[in-house]
Amino acid sequence: MHGMGHGMGMGMHKGMHEERKRARLRDIKRGDLYFIVPHLKRQAKYIAFAIIITALSSLTGIVTPGISQVLFDDYIMPGNINGIIYISCILIVIYGASWLLSYFHSRSIVGVAQRVIKDVRRSVYEKILSLSLRFNNERKKGELLSLVTNDVSVLSDAFSSGIISIFSDLLSLIGVLSMMILMDPLLTALSFIVIPMLLVIIIVLRGRITRAFIEVRRKIAMLNANVEENIAGIRVVQSMNVEDRKNQDFTDLSKINFRTSMKATILFAVMSAIISINSFIAFALVIGFGGTQYIHGAITLGKLIAFFQYVIMFLRPIQDLVSTYGVFQEAAAALLHISEYMKFPIDVPEPGPSEQLTLAIPVQGRIEMKDVTFSYGQEPFMEHFTLNIEPGEKIGIVGETGAGKTTIINLITRLYDPREGMVTLDGIDIRRLASAELRQQFAVVSQNVVIFSDSVKNNIRFGKPDASDSEVIEAAKLANAHSFIEKMPKGYDTILGERGSGLSGGQKQLIAYARLILTRPIIAILDEATSNIDSYTEDLIQQNMRTILKQCTTIVIAHRFATLHAVDRLILISNGRIADTGTHRELYERNAYYRELYDTQYSRM
Repeated sequence: MHGMGHGMGMGMHKGMHEERKRARLRDIKRGDLYFIVPHLKRQAKYIAFAIIITALSSLTGIVTPGISQVLFDDYIMPGNINGIIYISCILIVIYGASWLLSYFHSRSIVGVAQRVIKDVRRSVYEKILSLSLRFNNERKKGELLSLVTNDVSVLSDAFSSGIISIFSDLLSLIGVLSMMILMDPLLTALSFIVIPMLLVIIIVLRGRITRAFIEVRRKIAMLNANVEENIAGIRVVQSMNVEDRKNQDFTDLSKINFRTSMKATILFAVMSAIISINSFIAFALVIGFGGTQYIHGAITLGKLIAFFQYVIMFLRPIQDLVSTYGVFQEAAAALLHISEYMKFPIDVPEPGPSEQLTLAIPVQGRIEMKDVTFSYGQEPFMEHFTLNIEPGEKIGIVGETGAGKTTIINLITRLYDPREGMVTLDGIDIRRLASAELRQQFAVVSQNVVIFSDSVKNNIRFGKPDASDSEVIEAAKLANAHSFIEKMPKGYDTILGERGSGLSGGQKQLIAYARLILTRPIIAILDEATSNIDSYTEDLIQQNMRTILKQCTTIVIAHRFATLHAVDRLILISNGRIADTGTHRELYERNAYYRELYDTQYSRM
């Protein structure tokens, strides 16, 4: 079923991509929001506080035009100085309260947005980490980086300037509209003439703006992926002297991103400009008709001024809602992008509570691959594969590149699941073990060692964070890493650069060996683990490792046959199947394929 799941996963990804391209804000469904709702619930008290502050802030704005009417009609026009002072003091108090409420309003909505987005970003990050090696191999790292940073930041903008602001604008609209109707129904109807035109403009431009924002999100992801790839491969780029070509590729992508962003910006600017024109028309109608009514004595000056203030207050939330709509259109594109990954099925799932088993203590380290069939695509790469490794046995896996050596390791450590058959540890199907329990039995040293931007000692204790400094130093000594670590500027406290920059390939592998020694695993996997280490250092390490791994089930993958003489048994792999098994002497004498591999290597020395 694994290969089928892969095909379905790729089809699902393609379908989601097409869905994103034709997305509209109205296409956002409940399922797209399922992962946000729990985060909103956790911030319920902060959201409630923000809504209350927003309501009070809107209320202070609604009452001020009415007070202005009283000021003009009852005190300024009759020349009542005491009344003017009294009303002015009231306005100062109201404006002061409005300022204070605006401060808390801004602070509360930004605080809510940041709390929610912090949780959303963590959920997206955890989702990416929970997906299989297959998923991550099929995605560009820059696109995943864009997902966690850019797309989630767009959602943050939607929260901070959108959700609670919409409530504020709607509350203001209802309050202002009520006051306008009570004050002058005829002027209210006249000022509403522009509303149908606004609706037509929004309907006409909405789809184009949404598509433009979606395209912007896609282009940003492509640009990030390009930057991440080139920076990660800077050594190759420089050594191959292709900086100019890579610069041109980046420039071309930047131009595409610029054009796409400008298209979205221009469309939104056109909408905003047309809305502003309609607002001016509404102002002109109110001034013209209201001024005529004032001249004929049908309306007081205070009411005209107050009504004009209400028109401004009415059109401003509409403009804000249109701007917010643009933010939400962009957020819709980001949300659909995020939903692709949040909905992506986990193809290496954790066992359910009723299915989960635990290993007996002490763990023996017996590994069995029973009739395993596995595929990377539709065609099986490995069929009916069976392999038994006894507790404490030392086996070597050999074969040419692409034969399936690393695939075996990935299946044993459950980075992939087989399509058919099973892999067991001490007789238990590893799919019924919690991944944390399963993987704590393993320690892997590979050719491509991952070094984190942290101190040397924290890199060594990565698999055992509670290890003491003395344990770290002892592990480093056994791995023959202690001498070069002591020479570093701050010794074990030296902070290593990204991906271990400044360390040689051999030094990285020695740190990886120290990690393995510190964790004392039940099963050790050495995958091309001495490829960057000189022969002298390799011999010293192997002397120590024989003692450390004496009771440990050990699997060694190496192209250098000299590293395989100490194993109990060799497994010869060819085209995803076991071609032969035995000691080095047995295979060399009876298997022409093994003899060819061995002789070819030594003929090059």
